[in-house]
Amino acid sequence: MGNAQSRSADRAWPSFRGQCLDFIHREDQRDALYSMADLGSIRLAGLFLVDSPPGLLNERLTRALRAKHLDDGTRLDSVVSFGDPHDGLEGAEALKAMWLVEHQRWDEAADALRLASQCAFCQLPAIITREDLQRHRTKQAFLAEPRVVALWKMVGRRVDFGELGRFELFDDASCGLRAIKDEEAFQIRLAPPLPVDHRFQQHTDPHNPIVAHRINVFLQAQDHVLDEDVIEASFSSYLMHTITTRIKGASGSRESEPSVGGCG
Repeated sequence: MGNAQSRSADRAWPSFRGQCLDFIHREDQRDALYSMADLGSIRLAGLFLVDSPPGLLNERLTRALRAKHLDDGTRLDSVVSFGDPHDGLEGAEALKAMWLVEHQRWDEAADALRLASQCAFCQLPAIITREDLQRHRTKQAFLAEPRVVALWKMVGRRVDFGELGRFELFDDASCGLRAIKDEEAFQIRLAPPLPVDHRFQQHTDPHNPIVAHRINVFLQAQDHVLDEDVIEASFSSYLMHTITTRIKGASGSRESEPSVGGCG
């Protein structure tokens, strides 16, 4: 591929199937791409993709997953994967997946997936498919939601609670969320109004907000709706407590998150 010249005044940004690119390959390894942080925005990166061999972006995605580590040192590729092992993602989908891997923190969602796996509710790595990636049409749509919620929208349906349903999230008509079942009784509310002196107010995180809900997932429960709100300290707390409650049939303490391995 020859060198191309550009001027800073150029207005047209090259794109691949409508996706503007901001990375380019290194000469020593065609599947080793510089990250956005390394190079910033490179206008002519789109020309590279036109000349790239099939599967190149999927190879780069595999490398990115292998290189990404959670806070406890676990490699991300042991918890999540993208696409079917025998059918990689297309260019735009692979770009989206690479952005998610390289620029998002996965620890909270990964902890919930690992706990669900230990409770026999899912298998790891959880495979994120094309359909899952389409839960957010654009990067802006993803960033408009709390990070932990946005990630769980893509991976939650991999957690199977059996006859109750899967631990997936649904958008409702009032711009709210529902969990497990797309029914009004299964609504969850993010960042609900609380008294100023409420103990959870001291630890609020816009990426991992407080949750209010009335969903009962006890194994022996016939009625899955509680009479009063349950307030969870964060969305990740809600994920962990829902999984442990479903497997044990008892709520336990709701003030601290169980550690991974809580289903032993």
